[in-house]
Amino acid sequence: MDGYNINELDDIITQVEFLARIDIIKEKNHMNYIDSIVHFCEQSDYDIIDVIPYIGETLKTKLYHDACDLNLLINETPRLPL
Repeated sequence: MDGYNINELDDIITQVEFLARIDIIKEKNHMNYIDSIVHFCEQSDYDIIDVIPYIGETLKTKLYHDACDLNLLINETPRLPL
C-alpha cells in the first residue's frame, strides 16, 4: 500500500508512522479515521486492541472529531442547528 506493508505491525516503530499508514488508508479509500483503523486491523488480521499503543495524541484528537461528527459522542461544545 503505497510503500507500506500493511501486514507488518511489528515494523511500525512510532505512533507517527502508524498515523502515516492510517492517513494513507484514509485518503486512498475515502474513509474517516475510525473506519481506516478498523480496515487496517481487518486487512492485517489484528484485533483493535493490538494497535492501541500506536494511537498517539494526534490520532486520538482526529478520532474524537470523527466520533463527534458521526454523533457517536456528545460534543462538549454544543452547536446550534442551522
